[in-house]
Amino acid sequence: MAFNYEIKKRFGSFNETKTHAKEVNLISYNGAAPVIDIRIWNKAEDRMGKGITIHPEDVDTLLSLLVDVRAYLETMAEDENE
Repeated sequence: MAFNYEIKKRFGSFNETKTHAKEVNLISYNGAAPVIDIRIWNKAEDRMGKGITIHPEDVDTLLSLLVDVRAYLETMAEDENE
C-alpha cells in the first residue's frame, strides 16, 4: 500500500540542528482529515522521523496540559532559586 501525505499548513519549528528540525504542521495522511503533526523532518523535508499526531478536537486538552507543565516547571525553577 502506498503512503502519501500533504502538508496543509506549517505552523513552525523548534529544536533545529544543521540537518533536522522538529516541526508542527497540519498534515493529511493518505487523503484523510488533517491532523496536527509534531515530528522530526530533515532540512530537505523529504524524510520524516518519529513523531506524534493529534486530532484537532484534542488540541484544547493538550494546550491545557502544556500550561500545567509550564506552571510546574516554573514552580520547580523558583524552588531551586530559593
